[in-house]
Amino acid sequence: MTHILVLSDTHWPHDDAEWRNPEPEESKASLFEDLADLLRQADLILHAGDHVAASFHRELQERGYLVFVRGNMDEPQLQANLPPRAVITCEGVKIGLVHGWGPPAGLAERIYHSWLPEERPEVIVFGHSHQSGQGILHETLMVNPGSPTYPRGPEGPSVGWLEVHRGRCQASILPRPRRGAASR
Repeated sequence: MTHILVLSDTHWPHDDAEWRNPEPEESKASLFEDLADLLRQADLILHAGDHVAASFHRELQERGYLVFVRGNMDEPQLQANLPPRAVITCEGVKIGLVHGWGPPAGLAERIYHSWLPEERPEVIVFGHSHQSGQGILHETLMVNPGSPTYPRGPEGPSVGWLEVHRGRCQASILPRPRRGAASR
């Protein structure tokens, strides 16, 4: 079984001094501390864009095998060097990764139709809206992990978790773990 941590819309600034989060104790270190158990359990990390700072992207790469795409808010360096979409095959399951665009209403449908039918993955991971959710759309599993740092909507900070085994994929949306709290 392959365990995949799914992130999007971390919106990490150039350095911690620029961080403007409503929780004053929030820092890059606290985010990685909160996610430490999931990072250890994950065989792979997917990031669906809006890392924002190249320094955050590099630090995330140091913590595990990372597949990533660019988001609309990423620094120019990331915009130039990250792909707009990626597709991987994991245990026989084709997983697509894209950031997203436009308003939240209809986002999953727009993303779904952006793939040609013959190229469409069985699972599509996306972000952009900062609103977590998962579900089947036209036989495709659509997963938006939300944002662990800037959530929009009632769900709160969240991440995604995929378990892939023998051609099947199970998706979960998890509340962002907090220091001292139990993980999955």
